[in-house]
Amino acid sequence: MEELKSFKDKVVHVLQKYPESRNSDKELLKGYIIEHHPELLIRTSQRVAMITLDDLMKLPNFETLRRNRQVIQNDNELYRPTNSVVLTARANKEKNYRHAEVRETKAKKITITL
Repeated sequence: MEELKSFKDKVVHVLQKYPESRNSDKELLKGYIIEHHPELLIRTSQRVAMITLDDLMKLPNFETLRRNRQVIQNDNELYRPTNSVVLTARANKEKNYRHAEVRETKAKKITITL
């Protein structure tokens, strides 16, 4: 596999390879570890692996993963959620957030009369 340079490229790779990661940030984290930090996994069986707390601290912040996923899905409109319930819930959150931003911006406007 070619070396993925940016963190965002790594997140895109996970979203592309693991469709379930488009709906769940926990699945995104799991896919990220499997794809980009397999050396941190301790295999206990063919289907079960663990990671130590010390190794967990070596990973990027969970929020950074989530924010990158948001940018990729919302701003770039790539690898959208496959679950319609998740898609609707996230669209509503985004709409409410943007509406709150507009209200806050309007509230901050100050008129100065000379």
